[in-house]
Amino acid sequence: MNSGAATSGFAKEFVKYMERPEEQIRRDYQTFIQDQHVYHEILQEVVKRCPRPVVDMLEIGSGSGCSTTLISTWPTTRVVASDILMEALACTRRTMALCHGRADKISYLRANGTRLPHRDGSFDVIYHQGLLEHFRETAPFMRELKRVLRPGGSLVINVPQTYSWYTVKKWLEMRRGTWGPGWETQFSSGDFVALAKRHGLELVQLKGQTYDSKWNELAKGYRKLFRPWLPNALDQLFTKRWGRVVDRHGHRFLLELIGVFKKS
Repeated sequence: MNSGAATSGFAKEFVKYMERPEEQIRRDYQTFIQDQHVYHEILQEVVKRCPRPVVDMLEIGSGSGCSTTLISTWPTTRVVASDILMEALACTRRTMALCHGRADKISYLRANGTRLPHRDGSFDVIYHQGLLEHFRETAPFMRELKRVLRPGGSLVINVPQTYSWYTVKKWLEMRRGTWGPGWETQFSSGDFVALAKRHGLELVQLKGQTYDSKWNELAKGYRKLFRPWLPNALDQLFTKRWGRVVDRHGHRFLLELIGVFKKS
């Protein structure tokens, strides 16, 4: 991971998170769950397909802990929430306590994702969101995740998708030196195909999630300028057809790219 400024910036954000009122954290949790519903649906399907009665899961970079809090409530899961920052683990604990997570199914670990203390093949599912893009060199991290993943296990990765306005905005701010994390990259579906090939993994699913700001502006324009004039049946048909486009091709243009990788 790009160390120094990046980890320092994240630590400050987590300190601010701990200062939020309890009710705000509960609201933020609900918003996160709504915004990340595709990511969590994919994880839930991966868990359901696992043949083991208890599914051992590892989150790398638990951050605020919203995903792990939700996943702890699923009936067959057992999760290790890991992060390199103690401030992040404190946030995860607070979210778990305030948002009805299952504390008996979670353990916490401060660790570097490139040097995990677990034996080979320890986990059925490994997942992380908003993390891989902060590594200038992804190979050591990916090799370590593959090492601790069981044969037949799944690695679920959520990153910024390349072809979005977010990429342009990020690039401009990095040029000016005003981008919070300091440095960050992005990934296309082709990058995920190459990543899987490089590390001997099978890429079994690609999905897109979340509209960026420019798509939201287009949607507002449609609702304001066109929807009032369209017959209801035509509007419903357009909405249905567009939903199919998003489902099949959203990984090419939405804000986030989600990939499911399988270890043979």
